[in-house]
Amino acid sequence: MKLFLLLIKKFTYIPVPVKWRGNPQFLPKALRLLPLLGLFCGALIYLATLLLRVMPVASAAAVLLGLNVLLGGAFLLRDLITVADGLSIAPLYPPDVEADTIPSPEANAEEVADKERRFNTGKAGLVWGGVWLLALYCLYLWYLSTPSVSNFAFICAPLISRWLMSWMIYYFYAIPPAWLHRNFQRKDFVISSLLALLFVLPFSRVALYMSILIAFFGVYLFATYRQRTAGGLDDACYGAGCAWAEILFLLSWIAFDHFF
Repeated sequence: MKLFLLLIKKFTYIPVPVKWRGNPQFLPKALRLLPLLGLFCGALIYLATLLLRVMPVASAAAVLLGLNVLLGGAFLLRDLITVADGLSIAPLYPPDVEADTIPSPEANAEEVADKERRFNTGKAGLVWGGVWLLALYCLYLWYLSTPSVSNFAFICAPLISRWLMSWMIYYFYAIPPAWLHRNFQRKDFVISSLLALLFVLPFSRVALYMSILIAFFGVYLFATYRQRTAGGLDDACYGAGCAWAEILFLLSWIAFDHFF
């Protein structure tokens, strides 16, 4: 439970008391529970759709977008903007390494400059970040205004996108120090995959598996292109790939759920 709460603290804006959080040192191990985090976030979004039926569709879609941002979308958006701008964020290190390392004044100045550069978002980042938010809003609007399309996609989309995030961390070469990639072992990815399979089985249908396939190929193309051009994935690539996987899944679900 503490590993799961560690993920909630790391990837969402849900407050978690300090005494309930897991040790940040075990973050790579906690990543095996990413599908569970996706299921949790997706279930909250789905329940919100049931409560928002009394609202106008446009307003309800805006509320769902805001809820998505609070449940981790803001972190995915930050990574997406970072990748689109061609920047890099400070890599993740084990907490004990950070505690034992005393930065020099020169290193501190470099860190301040890096933060300033990171938050001065460029035009490409603003454009692609706006595209992602607009696409997500339009998808929510479509789902809420089209009763024939199953809203169970709201549960499955975060679940599958978080599982694909764990796949990117495990499978693709990462730029050093690659703390997450090096410490996310095969057994962790197997557990993540089994959890994802267990959670999607109740929603089994052709549209679901076709949507998973489309999202999978989208993430694969993104990760292989990034690996070929940049030499490997950094920590921001995981969130960016997860963000686009959610969009691809929702788009594919609309198409395949209509025909199947």
